[in-house]
Amino acid sequence: YATIGKELYPNDDYFDFVEMDYYREKDDKPALFKKYDELTAKHPDSLVYHLNYATEIFSYVFNSDPSTVISNEDALLTTLKDQLEKAHSIEPHNSSVNLLYSQYYYNNGIIVLQNAQKIRGAKLTPEQQKQKKDLNDQGKADLQQAIPYAEAAMNDLQIGYKSSEKSKYKSAVNLLENIYQSLGDNANLKKYQDLYDGADAKF
Repeated sequence: YATIGKELYPNDDYFDFVEMDYYREKDDKPALFKKYDELTAKHPDSLVYHLNYATEIFSYVFNSDPSTVISNEDALLTTLKDQLEKAHSIEPHNSSVNLLYSQYYYNNGIIVLQNAQKIRGAKLTPEQQKQKKDLNDQGKADLQQAIPYAEAAMNDLQIGYKSSEKSKYKSAVNLLENIYQSLGDNANLKKYQDLYDGADAKF
C-alpha cells in the first residue's frame, strides 16, 4: 500500500515514513538505511532527515544488544559522521546535532582507549608499546574533539533555562563530566560536576 501511495503521491514523504516504520518493526536495518539514503539525497538541505539518519545509525551501532552482530560497522560509522557533518553545516547551533556529534566522538574515544587497555603484560614488545601509545593518543584526541560540540550544546540549552530543555542540558553536562574524567582532568571534572548538581535549581 505504501508503494501504491508513493506512485500516486510521489512528492509526499508520508509513504516513505510508513515504509520506514515497517522496516523498523521487521528490524530490517539495511532496508531502513537504504530508505534514509534515498530521503537524504532527495532532501539534501533537510536538517531533520540528516539528523534522524545519524540518530538511527548511532542507536544501532552503540546501543544495540551486545549479542547483535554489526557486520558493516565501519561503513555505518562513516555514514554517521557524514550525516552529522551535513546536519551541522545546515544548523551549527542546533543542540541536538551538537550533542549527538559529541557523543559520537566520545564513544569512539572510549572504545579506542579500551582497546589500548587490552594491550597489557609484564613485558610488552616495542611494537606493542607503540601500538598502545598510538591508541591512547587517538582515544584522547577523539575525546578532545567531543568537547567543543558538548560545550556548544550546553551553551545553547542554558539560554533562558527552559524546563523542557533541562534533561538534554544535563546530558550535555554529564557528557563533559565523563570526558574530563576519562582525560584525568580533575579541575574540569569538578567544574562540570558542580554545573550538573546545580542544574535543577536553574531550570
